Amino acid sequence: MLRPLTRWAPVPTLGAVKADNDASLVYVAVRREFWLNDRWAIIPSFGTGACEEGRGIDPGQSLEFRSGLETARRFDNDVRIGVAVFHVSNGGLSKRNPGAEAVVLSLSVPLRRADRPHRVTMDGQGPDIGTSP
Repeated sequence: MLRPLTRWAPVPTLGAVKADNDASLVYVAVRREFWLNDRWAIIPSFGTGACEEGRGIDPGQSLEFRSGLETARRFDNDVRIGVAVFHVSNGGLSKRNPGAEAVVLSLSVPLRRADRPHRVTMDGQGPDIGTSP
């Protein structure tokens, strides 16, 4: 499991996406989980990556930025189900900047059940890193 980088707990993320038209994106990002309560989280993320054009898609250049917002529900067995919206574009770095949006349904199943990570709630309260929840 990747550990948070600071008290604000951004988590480094690696990802890859392949579309049905053969366009692809490989990216690195940071994400932050804001727990509304013990079950629900809001998770913004931002990253950058390399895009390869597919049939009918010309991204303008290979450098792309990816931003998104997810909401997820955690169950007692630590399985999570979520819905996310993402935007990918080159941020106007080239004249051609079509951008793309995606709505994603996610299911996260832990390989092993770990101790619950510390959570900082929306009001900023929560245990310090390194203390038990």
